[in-house]
Amino acid sequence: MKITSKVLSMASVLTVFLALSTSSVFAQNKHPGYLHALADLRFARAHLETSHDKALGEQEGKAIREIDDALGDIKKAGIDDGKDLNDHPPIDTKLDPPGRRHRALELIDQAHSDVSREEDNRFAQGLQQRAMGHIDKAHDHVEEAIQTSEGHRTSSSSAAGRRFQNEGMVLWYGTPDAPAPSGDVAIGPGSRQAMVTLTVALQPPSGSNSVRVRYRVNGGSALTLSAALQREDLTKKAQYFSVKFPPFQAGDKIDYIVIGSAPGKQVPSAAEATTLPSSFQIATTQR
Repeated sequence: MKITSKVLSMASVLTVFLALSTSSVFAQNKHPGYLHALADLRFARAHLETSHDKALGEQEGKAIREIDDALGDIKKAGIDDGKDLNDHPPIDTKLDPPGRRHRALELIDQAHSDVSREEDNRFAQGLQQRAMGHIDKAHDHVEEAIQTSEGHRTSSSSAAGRRFQNEGMVLWYGTPDAPAPSGDVAIGPGSRQAMVTLTVALQPPSGSNSVRVRYRVNGGSALTLSAALQREDLTKKAQYFSVKFPPFQAGDKIDYIVIGSAPGKQVPSAAEATTLPSSFQIATTQR
């Protein structure tokens, strides 16, 4: 009887082990996007944990909490790779704090893309949307930290955002979800040039959408930059694009407009697109 009991006990343990192993393999095969998102979010979290400074700790802390909530939502659906928060690749020691924030933002956007591509009935109960909502909030907090650290906040509290509508498309920037330079932009500490980024939101989302920025420096010839797609917000039904301007010198004045395009249409209208209604100037003194 004792031998039989031991055999049954061992069989039970083996059955549980095989069930867990099969479940893990099943999850990896059926839900690679969620597993990639878990890895990306852990790595993003690690970059934020090592980029703290007193002025930005609040935003980075908020981003980390949103990442933790997103990880929790994904795992609630049974998608778990069994790894803890410290299980991630080594962080590039050559990255300074601003570089780590930018890398964290890239990883967060990749996690958003991974989750949005997955389809799962368990996530249809709302877990997928909640996870993506937390990822979007993490993106916003990190982006705000980047804008603050690089001196892209306007010195004027009256700097208004821009919103354009045309041919069924809507484009906006200079808002909390799509920050843009305006007013006086400071050069960061220890730098002789200003590195400026711009975020643009565009509706409706489409794989054929594109965004470009027309700008002039000190009244010179018009130049054009193409923006890169960063993420898609399913709740707002909008795509967010980002563009990095080339380095600017102290005293430079930049006038610009953002143009969104889709096959056969654009926003703003062709007439409005010839104007440069937005501007900012690089401060002559550092922060």
